[in-house]
Amino acid sequence: MPRSRRPRRAADVLPIAGLGDPAEVWQAQLDGLSDRYRITAFDNRGAGRTPLPEGPLSVPGMADDAAALLRALDIPAAHIAGFSGHDTLDRLAQITAPALVLADELDRVAPPRLGRVVAEGIPEARFEVLPGQMM
Repeated sequence: MPRSRRPRRAADVLPIAGLGDPAEVWQAQLDGLSDRYRITAFDNRGAGRTPLPEGPLSVPGMADDAAALLRALDIPAAHIAGFSGHDTLDRLAQITAPALVLADELDRVAPPRLGRVVAEGIPEARFEVLPGQMM
């Protein structure tokens, strides 16, 4: 069951933990950002309170699970946050939902050049830079 903190009129964020990590690894972000964002953290298959699947785990299957969760919660778009850097770029190529990657031209933590790298890793993704809005 996903854990969600959802203030009204806020952008949705779907944090995705690394393989084997439970949703609780995002607790600090839930506590620190839930006043500005609607955050929904969940357990990947076989992590936390979810059972292991009968077959092997796969990156495409995990991406499908995340997309299914967003559909089930009627969330049409969300910022995706993740960690487990060894396979992050490989996971981008598995995204099959339409994607728009936004970057803020003033963001010093994740500047537009990094947003462009992310967008280039997602098939058919659009990339846009927001003019000086500090997301």
